Amino acid sequence: MEYNIGFSDGEIETAFLDSKTIINSLQPEQIKEIVMSLGVDRYEETSSAYIFPTICHNSDVQEASMKLYYYFNNHVFVCYTECNDAFTIFTLIMRVKQTRGEPCSYSEARDYVLSYLNYNTLVYETKRYESVTSKYKKRASYYQLPEYSSNVMNCFIAVPPLSWLKEGMTPEAIQEYNIRCSLSHMGIIIPHYDLDNRLVGIRIRNMQHEQNTDIPKYCPLIMEDKMYNHSLAMNLYGYNLSYPAIHSSHQAILFEGEKSVILHRSYFGKNSNAVAVCGSNISKPQIDLLIKKNRIDEIVIAFDKEFEEYASDECDKYFDKLYSLAKRYTNYSKVSFIIDQKNLLRKKDSPIDRGKETFVSLLENRVMVN
Repeated sequence: MEYNIGFSDGEIETAFLDSKTIINSLQPEQIKEIVMSLGVDRYEETSSAYIFPTICHNSDVQEASMKLYYYFNNHVFVCYTECNDAFTIFTLIMRVKQTRGEPCSYSEARDYVLSYLNYNTLVYETKRYESVTSKYKKRASYYQLPEYSSNVMNCFIAVPPLSWLKEGMTPEAIQEYNIRCSLSHMGIIIPHYDLDNRLVGIRIRNMQHEQNTDIPKYCPLIMEDKMYNHSLAMNLYGYNLSYPAIHSSHQAILFEGEKSVILHRSYFGKNSNAVAVCGSNISKPQIDLLIKKNRIDEIVIAFDKEFEEYASDECDKYFDKLYSLAKRYTNYSKVSFIIDQKNLLRKKDSPIDRGKETFVSLLENRVMVN
């Protein structure tokens, strides 16, 4: 795999990065940034190590104990509880994704780490190519997710799920996102496209989850022994459709899940400037995708409600979590977040779940972070 990392007139440097080089090149601050991007909201620091919650085997970071150590001298993580072993940053990412029902390959974990690196700090071998076009004269880094054949979508039924219609989504919006149903998989098929409308992954909403919680609510589609997975942190769901509205409004609304994006489109049509990060965190590559082709004046974090009542300890904790997440990206644009101050939502609701008027009210009362 080749990564374009630095360009000058008439030549291109192509780096072939082995895993050991990547691991040894990571600075402690970069390790911290990567781990925080996985949903960690706290850490401790000693002279020799960072100490993180044990997200290597806990899907809920709030319940994880502070027993995951990252040692500066040998670049390894050690979990002193359930895992009881040592591993690299790549393995940590794979384990975290696995606990969340998002299987991740070694190469995907490697690509996730690469997206956080300042490539110019790496030791690399180069090959030089002449006649490079002018678009390569600026220093840049680039990675494109692999593409799947769009023909696979023809295997599923193009019928809007009745349960989604009852939640307020329109047939037109469901069709725009190419949502399908699968009787054999007993689920709703959710294709993920990149900004260029390339099919980069397919997720399935398992309808059996409510009856059997051992079945993950969402997971990559597996068909004929092929898994249609992708690195969720390297893409923004719905960006291919919302790009024009984001580009013209200079504002992007970031939801957690795909359904929220489709609901927003159902209410606001082509003026919908919403995307989904597919999780409860925002990665640096996702921010890069937003600012790469847009002038973004404001990023609005519209994550699911994680408390029962406003002005409670539970609410205060969630407020601090959102504030910390927003503060991480204020050097790119203004950042705000929605928090339900009037108890208009139920716990675990998305801000869009209770209708258009409720969402507009929540948006108008969002918290700005300087």
